[in-house]
Amino acid sequence: MAKKKISKIASKKKSSSKKISKKKTSTKKAAAKRTAKKPKLAKRRKVKNILLVYREHGTEAKKKAQDLCNWFQERGINVFLNSKQDKLKNSFKISKDAELSKIDHCIVLGGDGTYLRAVHYLGERNVPVMGINMGSLGFLTETRLEDMYPCLNLLLEGGMDFQYRNLLRVQVKQNGKIKDSWLCLNDVVLERGPYTRLISMAIYSNGNLVSEIRADGLIAATPTGSTAYNLAAGGPIMFPCTEAIAITPICPHSLTTRPMIVPSDHEIRLRIQTQTQNAIFMVDGYNRATLSPNDEIIIRQAKVKHTLVRPPAQSYFELLKSKLNFGQRA
Repeated sequence: MAKKKISKIASKKKSSSKKISKKKTSTKKAAAKRTAKKPKLAKRRKVKNILLVYREHGTEAKKKAQDLCNWFQERGINVFLNSKQDKLKNSFKISKDAELSKIDHCIVLGGDGTYLRAVHYLGERNVPVMGINMGSLGFLTETRLEDMYPCLNLLLEGGMDFQYRNLLRVQVKQNGKIKDSWLCLNDVVLERGPYTRLISMAIYSNGNLVSEIRADGLIAATPTGSTAYNLAAGGPIMFPCTEAIAITPICPHSLTTRPMIVPSDHEIRLRIQTQTQNAIFMVDGYNRATLSPNDEIIIRQAKVKHTLVRPPAQSYFELLKSKLNFGQRA
């Protein structure tokens, strides 16, 4: 009887150990599936065509752009410029939008404004963009000018990090019809501009009324744009890969109106309510329209992503410290 009991206990232990091993293998498989769904970062492939966007009205940026044209030409890589930029030696002008489909990477020489201009020029084409900072702050243009050539060599070798950022699809609805549509990387801003009165507006999230506020304006920011106007207006800093949108009022006439974060898959609607008040509407710093009462702004997560090329192993928190003195005591 004792032998039988011992054999039963042993068989139970074996079966339980099998179950544990099955659970471990299943969790390993699940983990493997989860990691497989994540987009790969830098892919090593032959780079043939580069779009170069340099800072307007800057002689130093233009000089560096010419140096880059020569550098890429020595390596058998074609450099393209958009039609609005001055022609440089060893470069080609893009005459048709179809030519943009041939572009492998975009290099930006300038600040965040030049970077945003390049993003809007590329539109829905998910071309990886590498920003080389020749501006003042440079949150999007993370590569330092002194690191330009080492980082470009890394880019050609497939050694740079590719980071995927959310874009917003922004539409303006007037008289019940969609009038215009834009992509947005940083922020959507609704403000009173030269008008003296506060704006009365209603905020909706997925059809639900969030709040009715009176303020100088309102900002809807992506995680990428959370360190821009949103931060200056008292909004939160969001990690770049956060799936969220920050809604931040500008100088609200209320002690209880505060910034709020909503999921990125929510549809945000902003509607002007004051019958005698117009408002200025901007996307990524570009003045897009003057809105009238009952006009609506519709904000959704775009179907496409933006790909930002950045130096490898660079911490976002180190970027905050170097650019904004984040976490430092006065």
